Amino acid sequence: GRISSRGAFADVPLATLAQLAGKPLPMASTLTLQGAWSLAASPRINGTLSIRNQHGDLFAAENDVVSAGYALGITQLSVDATAHDDAWTVAGTLESRNAGRGELRATLGAGAEPGVPSLDAPLTLSLRAALASLAPLQPWLGSVAAVDGRATLDLRGEGTLHAPVLSGTFTGDALRVDAPQWGLALSDGRLRASLARNVVTLDEFTFKGGDGRFSATGTLARAGNGGDGARVAWQADHFRLLNRPDLRIVLSGRGTIATAPKKLALAGKISIDDGHIAYSPREALLGDDVVIKGRPRVDENTRDLRVPALQLDLDVDLGRSLTFEGEGLETALGGRVHVTTAANGTLLGQGSISAVRGTYYAFGQKLTIDRGRLIFDGPLDNPALDIVALRKNLQVEAGVALTCTV
Repeated sequence: GRISSRGAFADVPLATLAQLAGKPLPMASTLTLQGAWSLAASPRINGTLSIRNQHGDLFAAENDVVSAGYALGITQLSVDATAHDDAWTVAGTLESRNAGRGELRATLGAGAEPGVPSLDAPLTLSLRAALASLAPLQPWLGSVAAVDGRATLDLRGEGTLHAPVLSGTFTGDALRVDAPQWGLALSDGRLRASLARNVVTLDEFTFKGGDGRFSATGTLARAGNGGDGARVAWQADHFRLLNRPDLRIVLSGRGTIATAPKKLALAGKISIDDGHIAYSPREALLGDDVVIKGRPRVDENTRDLRVPALQLDLDVDLGRSLTFEGEGLETALGGRVHVTTAANGTLLGQGSISAVRGTYYAFGQKLTIDRGRLIFDGPLDNPALDIVALRKNLQVEAGVALTCTV
């Protein structure tokens, strides 16, 4: 009626243990472990278990990528567990040169059946972690955008393993996101989030873009709600969203982002403070009457621009400082369009966009746009046209007129 075991181990690869447990590591590893145990069951479990890092390191990269540039630089990894009549106390510590420091403390009460862990046993835990730089996370985030900043986590839990109740805080400072290919350069970011009874609240989220800022507050997630119920209020003040030679957008506005079943709802008002769009077509477009052998004919009913997972209710004011050039057209743009989505995800528009002080190069001539409007009253990708472009200051003002729809 009694089982006891004691011993020690060394040079055990962490990656091998994970494979044997059926849970492969999400990162590359050369880390080996050492430790000792002394456990007895009679029938409730008593004893100790200790684990330490011995050699090697963990790498913030895919399973087969081992590079010094991705190393976490682990200097200490320890786990000490003590069992007393099936009640466990666990203490863990992680210290590294590149990934900061973390501490875990947890207790798990005894279950009703001796020697058998219970999901309904009382649980308490605390986790504290400090990351001096987000740069070690870059390999997991990919090469699309570069991130940096500092982060801290203070998490507490109670309840049971079956139904844990979590609370705590998460902070981020000096956050930065750079994606040159998109012209995205966000800096001086600050994040304050809190977790109470499994509800994540965004207390503060702000980024600097150019001379302006973007900020948001609200509720991010509610446990047991399928991800629904999140609602965030956002505000932008002269916020430089994009800054490329061919695409520059500075905007102001406010609105909300909310989650609904299988949809993300975005609502609000946006005004363009400054912007420039330079368009250059990247591929030739074939007419609707062209059929390519071996490819299915495109159904006209499926041509509408759709975003099934997005529910939009945006009022967009183009302001007075947005310019466009491309395809022979050079003009400032003005007007206002109310963009919404239909039940099937089709993008709809109400409003108009006007060309201001514009010119159009056609038929070897530079024409002045006398009247230029896109009138939206239905699908966003098929507005009505009301355009007249003329050669001015001539005895006969010749030109072109476009009507009907796109």
